[in-house]
Amino acid sequence: MGNVARDLRNDAQLSALGWRIGVVWECAVKGPGRQRTEQMLDELAAAIRGTAAVFGFQGLLSGTDRVVRAAD
Repeated sequence: MGNVARDLRNDAQLSALGWRIGVVWECAVKGPGRQRTEQMLDELAAAIRGTAAVFGFQGLLSGTDRVVRAAD
């Protein structure tokens, strides 16, 4: 089983148990596309306080904006 399939299976199992899923990509916290620490912590805190079932953070050079969230 590949990593993507494993991650999707694990996410589905955790969601079924009522857990919310948060993903912080390595490129968001280190390397040339990393986000500012203060901003990342503020956005992470807001995501944790929110109600989205899934939220995540990618690096600034990944082709997406800072916070990727599922609809509430």
